[in-house]
Amino acid sequence: MENQPGITFKGRPYFADCVKWNEDSQLTICLSNHVHIVTPILSGMASKKEGYIHVGFSLPPLENTGDQVLIEDPDKIQTSFFNNEGFRCANWSPTGLSASKSCFLVVVTTKHRVLIYQSSPKDPSNSDWQLVRDLTHEIEAHQVDVDYPTKINPHHTLYAIWSKALVPDPLAFKPSLLATTNKAGHVNIWTSAMDNAFKYADTITAHRSFVNLVEWSGWKNIDNCKYVAYVVSSSVDGTVVLSSVQVTLELKDSNPTIENVQTDILYTWFDNEPGHVNFIKISDEFNADGSSMKLALCKGVTLRFLDFSWTSNQLNVERDWRELELVHSTLGLAGGSWISPHVFQAFTAEGEGMQIDCSSADSLEVDIKANALINTKLVQKYKQHWVEEQMKMEDHIIGASDATPSLEGVCDAPGHIFTAIVFRMRPDVDIRYGPESGEDTTLAFILQKERNLDIEPLCQDVDRYVNDPNFFFVQPVKGLIRELLQYLVDDDTSKPLCIWLEKLSEYIQRSSEHSKESCQNLTRAIYSQPHVIASRIVINADIELANYSPQVFEDELKAVVGKSKDVIQNNYFSNILDFALKIPDEEFANLKDQDILVLLLLSDTAVVSKDRSLVKRTLEIYTRLQDKFPKLDLYNEIAFASSSEDQNMVFEPKAREKCLVCDEHVQTINNSTLAQCSAGHFWELCSMTKRILHSPNSRKCVTCGLKSLRSNGEEEAFLTRVILDSCLHCIYCGSGLLIT
Repeated sequence: MENQPGITFKGRPYFADCVKWNEDSQLTICLSNHVHIVTPILSGMASKKEGYIHVGFSLPPLENTGDQVLIEDPDKIQTSFFNNEGFRCANWSPTGLSASKSCFLVVVTTKHRVLIYQSSPKDPSNSDWQLVRDLTHEIEAHQVDVDYPTKINPHHTLYAIWSKALVPDPLAFKPSLLATTNKAGHVNIWTSAMDNAFKYADTITAHRSFVNLVEWSGWKNIDNCKYVAYVVSSSVDGTVVLSSVQVTLELKDSNPTIENVQTDILYTWFDNEPGHVNFIKISDEFNADGSSMKLALCKGVTLRFLDFSWTSNQLNVERDWRELELVHSTLGLAGGSWISPHVFQAFTAEGEGMQIDCSSADSLEVDIKANALINTKLVQKYKQHWVEEQMKMEDHIIGASDATPSLEGVCDAPGHIFTAIVFRMRPDVDIRYGPESGEDTTLAFILQKERNLDIEPLCQDVDRYVNDPNFFFVQPVKGLIRELLQYLVDDDTSKPLCIWLEKLSEYIQRSSEHSKESCQNLTRAIYSQPHVIASRIVINADIELANYSPQVFEDELKAVVGKSKDVIQNNYFSNILDFALKIPDEEFANLKDQDILVLLLLSDTAVVSKDRSLVKRTLEIYTRLQDKFPKLDLYNEIAFASSSEDQNMVFEPKAREKCLVCDEHVQTINNSTLAQCSAGHFWELCSMTKRILHSPNSRKCVTCGLKSLRSNGEEEAFLTRVILDSCLHCIYCGSGLLIT
């Protein structure tokens, strides 16, 4: 990805730090005239695909404000309403929050509208994003009166940003909070819910002037249902405030809702020290039950750091501010990130990068060696892009001999392997013929790790992933795998990817006995066992490589993918059949026809497996069904399951469902997800029950597209309801399920 040409857009950003990377490895580039959404994809030398997918969205029409009014007071003139509407900022929510199982994107326009978008459920990658909610009028309705002078329309929003996700239960919905700022100096807090509902919660009256920037910490668990996060906000008068946001959660229908929000102002800094703050970043260890938090901010051309510790249920400042002057900058930072708990990487607006070690209690150490490496990569990227620009110039036009970079935004990918940079190049001449490049903004990428030399930490990450039972419920799997593959896949060598696949294969090949937890919890048994997690990681990697022609590692990948598919399928069937075998005889004898049909369809698919233990379970199911329901006539199935090792025996599954159109029997087509009746009617099959999708009330995987029925609650037959309610994610790749 770092070797691809830069992606050029027309326009300039309104703010610094204009590029943001979400948990699904998508980028938003917020320019004054448009917001671009870019998804990098893997495309090798043999692929005809571009290396990225580029989409956007459209603004809803502005409301007619009525008749024109003569403004006699100059203080009441708002120039933003005389210009075309542009964009101030765009920020991502945590993944899985939207109805499309992806991220929300909150956008603040120059006319102070607050708009929330989500990806299209039908085609998330290639379609423009859809407007979900316009919060503008609700924000105005909840404005707080002030007793000090303000500008006209003090409720007008200037900035908006999401909190981290709240995870009280890994299997349930994970809500997030939205913070919006205004001209009056307030930070408004909004809650989110599963039905795309956003409700006003509270207001932090932290400042007396425009609040231009906000940053959230992670959530710290106080007790079973109470959590606290910290908000750092800055205003144009230079004041910086740290506030707490405490929430109380309540579980309703196994999904948490935010019932109570309380805010409190804890610390105020620089109230007598004017100076614009253009950058804030927080690093904390709250998610891992840690107690430390670090704050980095840039005020003017001074980079400042402050350490906190969580003790006695409150956040305390550990030491005074530590400062570092940006001696080579006059405009401050364009971006930066905490690449570890004690290492901060910063990028100035002039295009320089630096790495700062904050581990010492007394001083800040600038890593000279790391600085040289970062700046070498940056200079190479600037020169590469400028050469490409010069090559586009017509022969009779004399191009500039050199150019000066200007960084507009920098953002690390979630795994800190790649860094996205947004920059402009200004020719070093007074007069230039040809198109003016000053309004062109370029997105490019630099690699933070050396290729083929840093594989061991990624293999250690595999150990951490597969041994985390909540991996597919909590972690942004799609984004992690996308970033990993961009680093591992190489057209010239297969070694890095093969090492990674071998590490996953070690887990896939291990026999896994059902643990006590797995027997008691069907959901955990299907999704949380290490060998199944490893298999689904491989499946997701194979899906991400769909546009790549893997010539150098094709055989190795096919072998691991084939094994992974078998493991996932056998694990699913084994756990469903185990659950059915544990049903007491009295309840089993009273199973409805729908449940009997599901057991037969699942057993017919599982009985041809090469897994002897799975075939044994199908034999037990057939025998028990025949014993309780003699009219089923399952003697052929029992005979095959009893002697399935005999290679001369061929199993021919019976057609067990009838077409809803013509009442003819329906037969599965070559063990696929489609079935057909003798009259030629085609039906899609439910991936979980193997029944035909007879109802429009279904679900669809956001990644692989597999479909499944949706539970009707108490109206559903017992076993079918248990299966559909337990399968919260796709049983094939583990991704979220859209309601279609």
